[in-house]
Parts: sequence; structure tokens; C-alpha cells
Amino acid sequence: DLVHVGRAASVVEDVPGRIGDQPPKRITVDERLFFEQRIITTDTSRTVVEFRDGSELQIGPDAVVSLDRFVFNPFESKSEKVITSLSGAFRYVSGMKTKSSSLEIRTPTATIGTRGSLAEWLVHPSLPTLFSLQHGLATVQTLAGRVEVNPGQAVAVMSRNSPPSPPAPAPIVAQVLNHIDKAIGNPSTGKPLTDADAKTDTTVNMLPTSLQGAQQKGPLTPLTPPGNMPSLTDVPLLQQAARLGLFT
Repeated sequence: DLVHVGRAASVVEDVPGRIGDQPPKRITVDERLFFEQRIITTDTSRTVVEFRDGSELQIGPDAVVSLDRFVFNPFESKSEKVITSLSGAFRYVSGMKTKSSSLEIRTPTATIGTRGSLAEWLVHPSLPTLFSLQHGLATVQTLAGRVEVNPGQAVAVMSRNSPPSPPAPAPIVAQVLNHIDKAIGNPSTGKPLTDADAKTDTTVNMLPTSLQGAQQKGPLTPLTPPGNMPSLTDVPLLQQAARLGLFT
């Protein structure tokens, strides 16, 4: 049987989801989520993915995201995650510490690798992608360059063919983080795991990561880009900086 990567710890209003190219269906609270799970929020819905290692991916409205890889084994002290986010506001909060831990975030403009414990990012088709790291270390890479991001810094990316910016000015970052905070809100952590679910998680966590990863091989089903996205009116500094070429 396929092993689950986590669960939907919180669901606000209607959040459609599907696995690969399977028909979409509504995600419910505490539902188990699997490899290649696609999550799509509406303009009024949001959700929280809780991975088996206790980490959280908090997802705001108008988001399109895919869980492309997750392996975790506390006895091997290893945790790996890969997600694709095509649009939306996101916050990642780390879980159990492991010696080998990584998160790769794939966006339309950049690939972000982080070993951080708290990161936030905004993806919108008409805006630069902005990634902010609160704790840990990260790299942001495009076809044109790569930069390191230190705690307390944020960088913006105009396109995959342009290099990531130097650290973005504080007023721009503050405005974007305020947007993310409002979009995500104060997500509830959902109900505690039942004894049966905790036992199942423990059993899965004990599987070798090589065996878990073997279930997540092969090409991913293409992720559909979002349709007409509403413009964001509360991040004018990000829009103005992009128009002035501040990030290029």
C-alpha cells in the first residue's frame, strides 16, 4: 500500500484536491495526504498540511500546490520534502529535528532549497516571487544565478531567466509578510492524532527512506497553472519595485 505523507490538519471552507491525474474531490479535516497530492484553495479557503515529521505547510487562498516528495525516518534521522507552489501565500514551520533535513520549493520562477525552521513565500503570476527566511539557511536559484538567504532576509525573483535579487528592502518585505499573515490567518492545528493514527504514523516512519522514496519515482503529472488570478491590492511596494526594475 502507498504510505501517506501527512494529513490535512486544518481545512477552512471548500478545498479541492486530487492525487496525480485522478478526479478531484474535497479535502476534509484529518484526511491522509499522499505523494503527488494536489491542493487548490479558493479565494476564501485555506488549509494546513501536517507532515508525518510534525512540520506544517500553511496554505492561503488562491493557492495551487503539489506535494512532490516526502520521506521521513526518525531512526535514520532523515527528512526530505519537495513541493511545487504555482500560486498563493505560504508559511512553512519545521517539525522534528533530524541530522539530514531538507525542503525544496519549486515555483514558476525559482527553485528554493532550505534547511530553515520558518519560511514564508508569495507566488503570484503578475508579481515577483518573494521568499522570506526567518530561521535557518536557504538558497534561491534560477537559470541566471543563485543567492544565499540568511535569517531575517528576503529575496525577490522576477523570472526564471533573471537572477535572484539582493536582500529586498525592509518596507517591501514587511508589506508582503503582512499580506501572508492576513491570507493564512491563525490556522488551527486540528484534532490530536488518535491512538490508531499515531500507531499508523509510527509504523510508516519506521520504513526505510529508500523504500518510502521508491514509491515516489517516475515523472510527475503536470501541475495545471492557475487561471485568471485576482490582483493583489495590499502589496503596492512589491508592484512598484518590479515596475522600477529594482529586482533586476
